[in-house]
Amino acid sequence: MLLQLRLAHDDSQTNDEGAHIVAGYSYWILHDWRLNPEHPPLSKLAATIPLLFVPLKLHPDPEKWADADEFAMGREFLYRNTWPADDILFRARTVTIVFAVALILMVALWARRCFGDFAGVLAAALASFDPGLLSHGHYVTSDVPLTLFYLGAALAWFCWLRSARWKWLLMTGLLTGLGLATKFSAFLVFPTFVFLWLIRRPSLPWLRTVMFLTVIPFLLVWATYGFDTRPVASDPRIGPTVASTSRLANLPIPAYYFFRGLYLQARHAHGGHTAYLFGRLSRRGFVWYFPVAFLVKTPIGLLASAVAGSLLILFIRPKWLWLAIPAVTYFLISMTTRLNIGIRHILPVYPFIYLLVAAAVAITILTQYGKLMRIGLTFCVLAAVIESMTVYPLSLGFFNFAAGGPRNGTRYLLDSNVDWGQDLKRLRAFLSQHGIQQPCLAYFGGAEPAYYGIRPAPLMVVRSPADLAQVNCVAVVSAQSLFGSLTHPFAALEQRRPDTIVGSSLFVFDLRKNQTKQQVRSGASGLVH
Repeated sequence: MLLQLRLAHDDSQTNDEGAHIVAGYSYWILHDWRLNPEHPPLSKLAATIPLLFVPLKLHPDPEKWADADEFAMGREFLYRNTWPADDILFRARTVTIVFAVALILMVALWARRCFGDFAGVLAAALASFDPGLLSHGHYVTSDVPLTLFYLGAALAWFCWLRSARWKWLLMTGLLTGLGLATKFSAFLVFPTFVFLWLIRRPSLPWLRTVMFLTVIPFLLVWATYGFDTRPVASDPRIGPTVASTSRLANLPIPAYYFFRGLYLQARHAHGGHTAYLFGRLSRRGFVWYFPVAFLVKTPIGLLASAVAGSLLILFIRPKWLWLAIPAVTYFLISMTTRLNIGIRHILPVYPFIYLLVAAAVAITILTQYGKLMRIGLTFCVLAAVIESMTVYPLSLGFFNFAAGGPRNGTRYLLDSNVDWGQDLKRLRAFLSQHGIQQPCLAYFGGAEPAYYGIRPAPLMVVRSPADLAQVNCVAVVSAQSLFGSLTHPFAALEQRRPDTIVGSSLFVFDLRKNQTKQQVRSGASGLVH
């Protein structure tokens, strides 16, 4: 928790947080669900509970409110409110930290219950120091809460299959509902249920089982929308158009914005999102995106322990391989999506890897060379922890040693793997340390530089050497702006070695004429924390 609290304080606002915060706050205050419908409301409602106890104002601009412009409203809510933006952000982030701690506890307690105390400790260590969980375990997004509910639903379902005790089926329904109320990718829990059932093939009371897995989740989802029921015609964005073309537009729909958001998310997934892999950009995504992200963004010790542990289980306790089913199902289905914008989208895979390692530790007592194997697995876990800590507090930009570390991350990936706008506070400290008054800035992020006392000049397009010759300033360019645009506005800088990198995402180029560059180049040997 202490590691997460430091990151919650040090990181500036990431791209999606402002939208999530203002949306959640508007649900509480205005009882309107129009903002950010492409994500269900549970995590946003939870994150903004601490904000209900401070004097904040929400008076949305009528035009932005009519357009449901959550990003513009998020910036206004954070940076033009009666309470400091950093305090608003920190309060909301503490709720995500609670979800992250609950996830670690669930992993540790399950591993301890099934595989013993030592296995529980190792699983908890893997979870606590995993750079993926460290980097996203304090942001106001839905990734960590979804991971918690997906893990819990899969474990509860397995207990139901094994014991046929109704409390486990009830727990499965509740956790499934909480997952669906958090993020639409929670629907992947249903194929997971099917595959887990195929492994054991128990006889089930199918009618009641299906009722528990549909009615309970829907009621929970509907409850997070305040049992809101409305027709399509009442939707301020599409209602007037639909009402004139369909008689069904006035039919009341329970949890209308859930289905509206599901449609928007499906449309986004079908249309694609500009993705980056190995220096290439594509609107259609890459089928190998998540395998590559997994290999370069996972500590080598965790990769090694996962492989060794899976082999041990396969040859000695193959029935324990059920732990891999939820992870493999989620991973393979995720590979089919065109939304390739971050390893955070496969975060639910990782808790099952921790449990597989814990199971492998338990198996070592059954083998002839068990002590040696246990030492090896423990060494891999410690190696994973140490590798993660070598990058902290720049955990978002973590890349393992085999990939060349965070400094080489942009060779492989961008987006929320590297640059989510999180380094603006670090830029402020860097500029102050080097006495740079007015950098030329191309910042990719939702935070406002002026709020942190940064008064930049805009950085002109520099596609050619001739353009570059016109620049006379210290240029600071976000990794996403530098490498992630199909129009390549900074092509002349893409192949140029930066003088330093602030955080993991801000590339600094000293382009001043006839001035010493020693003050900027002093940090060129590594990332600036």
